[in-house]
Amino acid sequence: MDNVPEVAVQGFDPDCTVIYWNTASEKMYGYPKNEAMGKKLTELIVPCENKNDFLNIVGSMQKDRTYVSASENIFVTKKGEKIPVFSSYSAVQVPEDQFEIFSMEIDLTERKRMEQTLLEAKELSEASNNAKSTFLAGMSHEIRTPLNAIIGFSDLLIENFAGPLNDKQMKYAKNISISGKHLLGLINDILDLSKAEAGKMELQYEKVSAPLIVREIAEVMRPVASGRGITISTDIEHGAGIVEADSGKLKQILYNLIGNASKFSIDGGNITVRVRVVEEFMQFEVEDEGIGIKEEDLPKLFKPFSQVDGPTEIITEKKHEGTGLGLSLVKKLVELHGGNVWVKSEYGKYSIFGFSLPLQSPTELQLD
Repeated sequence: MDNVPEVAVQGFDPDCTVIYWNTASEKMYGYPKNEAMGKKLTELIVPCENKNDFLNIVGSMQKDRTYVSASENIFVTKKGEKIPVFSSYSAVQVPEDQFEIFSMEIDLTERKRMEQTLLEAKELSEASNNAKSTFLAGMSHEIRTPLNAIIGFSDLLIENFAGPLNDKQMKYAKNISISGKHLLGLINDILDLSKAEAGKMELQYEKVSAPLIVREIAEVMRPVASGRGITISTDIEHGAGIVEADSGKLKQILYNLIGNASKFSIDGGNITVRVRVVEEFMQFEVEDEGIGIKEEDLPKLFKPFSQVDGPTEIITEKKHEGTGLGLSLVKKLVELHGGNVWVKSEYGKYSIFGFSLPLQSPTELQLD
């Protein structure tokens, strides 16, 4: 047993007198072997407050020689330092119907220190997230209020509510409105992402028709896409029907993915939105005939504020505006539902963004 340097082993008789003390015990508790031998274990390493528990274990072994005990305990060293240990006890039969008990301990001090460090880091991280969420919530409110006014008044100017504008004035008013709406979208995305990361976003589950929602979003987005000759079609499996989800968040996910597909599609291309039931999940895919994504860029896609570029000849023809938060938010919303996301792409040809949601909410699954 001296060949196991990390495990302290002691042997003692029913009255707790030490009859074996290995090298690891010397190192862990500070008592040399010649000093420990013949002493009672309760006088060496068992603290007063744990003495009764220790004697109860010994008593149980006297009644039942097959009794085995294992648990975390606090023992004390020669210097009076209390250390956490994992200890186990077992009885060994000896001649003349006697028995001896062997105790083995592993020092948990380092593990406990690491657990405390991780706990403190977790608490610090949660406090930081809470502070960030509070700050962003306050900031978004303070910014959105005047920003909505700016957007509203610029739209009134564009509609000639205050009188006709000349060409230059109209151009400026439209720029103000477009920039304001872009900034408002960025603020909303940051706030939603922050809530999701902090675990403060709650889902309102309900039974929703996946085909109905997909057709609704596709219909809403067709007019914008048709301006560049892009068609949006749906491919819905016959068996696809009801899924338990937050309908507002599901719509937000589809808006983001179909909007991205439209933004990065070639003029005159086609976007296909597919819905399938795969085992216990409703699976959605949005495929575009667009600029595609390089393989080395795929890991960047779902990171906040990260964007990838397509072929140079396509990029120079039109700007792909965005916050770089859309896909990151999609991933968070899908994962909140207990689903997962994926992407397939061939550079310069197509991209498929997919996600799956459990057919039943976590609450329903637990009831089943």
